[in-house]
Amino acid sequence: MGLLRALGAAARPGWSRLGAAAILGAGVAAGQAPFGFWWLSLLSLAVLIAEIAAEGRRARRLWLSWAAGVGYFALALFWIVDPFLVEPETFGWMAPFALLLMCAGMALFWLLAGWIAGVGRWPFARALGFALGLAVGDLVRSYVLTGFPWALLGHIWIDTPVAQAAAVVGPVGLSVLTAITAALPVMARDRRGRAVLSAVALAVLGCVWLAGSARLNQPVEPRDPPVRVRLVQPNAEQALKWQGDMWRVFLDRQLAWTAQPASEPLDLIIWPETAVPYLL
Repeated sequence: MGLLRALGAAARPGWSRLGAAAILGAGVAAGQAPFGFWWLSLLSLAVLIAEIAAEGRRARRLWLSWAAGVGYFALALFWIVDPFLVEPETFGWMAPFALLLMCAGMALFWLLAGWIAGVGRWPFARALGFALGLAVGDLVRSYVLTGFPWALLGHIWIDTPVAQAAAVVGPVGLSVLTAITAALPVMARDRRGRAVLSAVALAVLGCVWLAGSARLNQPVEPRDPPVRVRLVQPNAEQALKWQGDMWRVFLDRQLAWTAQPASEPLDLIIWPETAVPYLL
């Protein structure tokens, strides 16, 4: 209750600052698919970390972190409204509420990062704390309530050679790499330090990029024995898949294609998401 009182309207930053934080959060999400502007993500994240680190009051830091999270997830998860637009005349009105509530909830993980930032007394320590807190938030939301590991911070590298580092450090490791490289220039105490740490961040990213490129250029050794996979796609139109007279048609189609004999024994059969329209 003390924290809730501390986050009251009196402690809230002005709407202009909250809006700016949300815009920066959306800028961080610009590196996510389908946009792929990873450089804009890094720049926006660096500015956001500087803003969080410079705020010495805990309540305002938490508000700014949450607002940035709302902006981030609003852009990164815009696609969640698509199912409501299949029959817009019936469900379309729910779309903005679904997106807003989803973003507000997911932004709590960014609020967690803002709280972790408060562990440090000085701006450079708060910058490091917020950066690490974002990675911690990615890790936690990958597991809590069965997990929602979509639009992790490290996913901005998916279409670049940097993504190859996930083979070593995992997706959350990529989030750590992203957040730390953006935070390094902010952690400096003066202009010279910012120049040095910016060069270090660019050097680290450059090395990871080159290593990823080298890995991509290596020929893939054939697996022996090979893994044989069957992908089952019933070609169900979104508007028809849940209709009472059609869901059984698509389910039977998947069962029939799954049962078809294969020239070689299969190791794995994959059905699409929501392939079974009832509780198992």
